[in-house]
Amino acid sequence: MNDRDLLLSFIGSITLADHMGDVADCITTVLKRLDMEIKWNDLNELSKELHKRGVTTLYGTRLVSEGS
Repeated sequence: MNDRDLLLSFIGSITLADHMGDVADCITTVLKRLDMEIKWNDLNELSKELHKRGVTTLYGTRLVSEGS
């Protein structure tokens, strides 16, 4: 897993956390540093956008369940 994949998996993993307000700015910063302009207003929206790009959690868990 290269650094880019690791960072994207980390972002995917933390989108599933219960309290994300404290890390929202960090997510935006990391995405910008990776040259990924993703517009998102809430974590559900971010999870779906990352899922579309094939991102999973560090453990390989999908970010969006079937039918979502």
